Amino acid sequence: MTVKRILALAVSAILITSCVTTKLWEATDPHKFVEISMADITQRELIDRQVKYYSDVKKGCYYIEKDSLQKFQDYTLRVLVTPVTVVLDTATAILVVGLLLSGHGHGHYIHGK
Repeated sequence: MTVKRILALAVSAILITSCVTTKLWEATDPHKFVEISMADITQRELIDRQVKYYSDVKKGCYYIEKDSLQKFQDYTLRVLVTPVTVVLDTATAILVVGLLLSGHGHGHYIHGK
């Protein structure tokens, strides 16, 4: 196995592992604030609801802390879906490593010999 092939294998394995799991965890981050347009809610409503928030006037939005139900849903999704994403990430990495190690597509097999 050449050095070039080993490097390709290492880089591929690093880039592929944990892609789906990472995306799941980013999408279900219970501590991430929800972005809401200033056109959809007023600052007075946020104050009246007693929610934690901060505003970004340049973007024209508020960032509002998730409520308990939203956080619970995020944690629940993580618990239920993470095992599936880990299997997908692992299977993808194994497939890529297997293809790189097998020399797929290089014509090493000679028919009839």
